[in-house]
Amino acid sequence: MATLPRCTPETVGVSSRAILSFLDAAKSANGVELHSLMLLKHGKVLFEGYWNPYRAEHPHTMYSFSKTLTATAIGLAQAEGLLSVGDRLCGFFEDLMPENPSDFLRQITVKDLLTMSCGHGREPPAQENDDFVRNFLAHPMTYAPGTEFIYNTCGTNMLAATLKKVTGMSLIEYLKPRLFDPLCMSGDIRCNSAGGGVQMGGGGFYLRTEDMARLMQLYLQCGVWEGTRILPEQWVKDASSAQVPTSGGVFVGRPDWALGYGYQIWRCQPNGSYRADGAYGQLGIVLPEQDAVVITTQGSNDAQASMDLLWTHLIPALSGEAFIPEEDRGMLKRRQSELALPAVYEAERFPCEKRIDRQVYFFGENQSTFTPALQAVLWPSANKGIRSIRFSFDADGATLELWENGARSNVRLGMCGHWHESVITDGKNCYRTAGTAAWKGDHVLEALIRHLETAHSLRCTFTFEGEKVVFEKEETYPMPISTVDRLEGCLERRI
Repeated sequence: MATLPRCTPETVGVSSRAILSFLDAAKSANGVELHSLMLLKHGKVLFEGYWNPYRAEHPHTMYSFSKTLTATAIGLAQAEGLLSVGDRLCGFFEDLMPENPSDFLRQITVKDLLTMSCGHGREPPAQENDDFVRNFLAHPMTYAPGTEFIYNTCGTNMLAATLKKVTGMSLIEYLKPRLFDPLCMSGDIRCNSAGGGVQMGGGGFYLRTEDMARLMQLYLQCGVWEGTRILPEQWVKDASSAQVPTSGGVFVGRPDWALGYGYQIWRCQPNGSYRADGAYGQLGIVLPEQDAVVITTQGSNDAQASMDLLWTHLIPALSGEAFIPEEDRGMLKRRQSELALPAVYEAERFPCEKRIDRQVYFFGENQSTFTPALQAVLWPSANKGIRSIRFSFDADGATLELWENGARSNVRLGMCGHWHESVITDGKNCYRTAGTAAWKGDHVLEALIRHLETAHSLRCTFTFEGEKVVFEKEETYPMPISTVDRLEGCLERRI
């Protein structure tokens, strides 16, 4: 995969000092946790940063950033004459319509799905479900289609289902030769299932940071890539314009959600700007006046705060010419190499490691999981809980062996401030993790486990008392989605 061209900030008129100022502000801001940042101007990457243990080669969950990809697929399909935004939904799914469908249901168009104004008064459930199309069509209608904006992830999944209906292909199968390959995007893009053989266009994609940048750069260039038209210019204009108002209601106090919605794209505060937006700060921001693109992956519980920092520190820098002393460029390069999220740290290793090394602790019946809580809700597995754990210690840290849903995972935990990477499974899905651990006394081990392809992490505490262990687990970021799990295990045998 050819990389995007790189340059120093000053060669495109951007101040290294302004980027440093943003990095300082983001580090101290409440509710903001950056995983990656990429800044482009005039089509060149002027800065990129990855907060250890996150890396450039790791795909990251996109959540609703996925919606912009799905809308792009619809734009390509319309350009091929396979469908039109004016087509009515019922024409694609007549066999799945409920008995006596309402006039409102029969009036829903592809455009109404694109603009989240299909007429529902409440968003239907978006969990994986083989009957999600039938359930969507049976969901109560409240408004005339095209009149009221109601956020609707399942509506985007319906766009994916419509695409499959007219092409016989999944989103990835359709987009690969038409978008991913022409833009030289990475080969490991994937998408979770919505059910019924349809991929979850509303929130299931995983992309690398540079893949995100390529997509948004295409929009900035009005659909043209290296001299070849990929998307119709009119589609880019319509998709990025405010098609429906979004002010009021749940968006009060969130100005970047109150400026209107296009085709699965939000308008932003800087003049002319717009963005693809996924939960917890997966952002692709297009700034036409600055000829710039800003990309972030995050694990933030306040994405508005992160955008406010961007508007304050980076928009002025991206807008003006810069002459900055040489030392600022050197400082930025050093900071770039030092970007990291805090690890659990304690230098001391305790003698109790020898006592519990390779001991197996069994737990009673439970529903606990090492899967990120939100992932478990959207893509549930038949959860049989965590059956057992075993620690083994070495000079570099520890390995936590756990059995969950009949499958074994070995979670590597770095100690003394280091991270170690692993792949774990819940018996259905696999998750890339980075783990760090430290003793908080003679018998309490604290571990922090980051799910590197999601926005989420787990903080675990293991308290060893005689032949028992108390295991407490909490999802710590972006926010506690579930209550703290507390399990008590008993020593079974030494292996």
